[in-house]
Amino acid sequence: MPALEIIFVKKVFGLFLLIGLLGCISVLYGQELHIYIDNQPFTGQSFKEYQQVFLELEEVKKCCPGLQFSQTDSTGSVSLNNIPFSSLKHKVIDGTAYSFISAREFAQVCAGRYEYNPQTGILDLYTFQVKPVKLENIRYFLKDSYSYPAIVQDVSKVMGQRLGLSADKIPVEINFVASSEIKDKGGAGVVGYTQVTLLNSRLLSCKVFVADDLSTQMKLYALAHELGHVWYAQYRPEQQAALDINNEGFAEWIAFKVMKALNYTDEELDSFHPGAPVYRQGRELYFQLENRYGYQLIIDSIKAGSNLP
Repeated sequence: MPALEIIFVKKVFGLFLLIGLLGCISVLYGQELHIYIDNQPFTGQSFKEYQQVFLELEEVKKCCPGLQFSQTDSTGSVSLNNIPFSSLKHKVIDGTAYSFISAREFAQVCAGRYEYNPQTGILDLYTFQVKPVKLENIRYFLKDSYSYPAIVQDVSKVMGQRLGLSADKIPVEINFVASSEIKDKGGAGVVGYTQVTLLNSRLLSCKVFVADDLSTQMKLYALAHELGHVWYAQYRPEQQAALDINNEGFAEWIAFKVMKALNYTDEELDSFHPGAPVYRQGRELYFQLENRYGYQLIIDSIKAGSNLP
């Protein structure tokens, strides 16, 4: 083959290679975005920058009327749940000034979920906005499918009225699920599990999982134990995951006090007790402290962040 033809073939091959490469780049980076917030189309301005998707702030607010945004006039910073957005950007599009926040950071701050499919260009944001239900001074965010209102009412009434334990600093989502799902969530036992969302050591939200194949009495006990964890996590978030006497002991102590207030006997309560020694030892420790110093001093010490007596 003459040299001129070889050069021509190489150029044609290189051209096709370049076209293919540009096509791949357009698929990876030029995919049109389709954005949904809680399954509703987002119609505001958006743009991509360094693999981050930014959303027009004012439109995000309109999509999420249940979320409390705040803005500082002096600095111009925007916060959600008292947490400022570090990704806040300002941009002029077609002569109009807009403020933008990162979609990923938004999902993180509101304790939601971020799902992006680069093949389809679909970005789903879930904020888990659900109607807040106030129960005896304890605020819960309940799923529409929630089916055990009487159990939550009984437990929350004791915790709110008799024990004065309020979980109104954070949203709490309660889920009754199969025992196998609780194990999948990472729970050590088969009756309940509390999952927390932290950002820079700050507690954003809690999700409580209780096995739905338990007896009514065990559901009451498990929920009281997990809500004890929720209250404790508001003031000691760094200790929430610890399987120790302080953490599990507090939850057991509260669960026993709730169940006693619901007229369960000591013999019945002992039959509910988890097998690990740390639960029983922790509960006994808190009852000893209560006998020595009183209930309220223990609660005040935890809220103040100080060591127990």
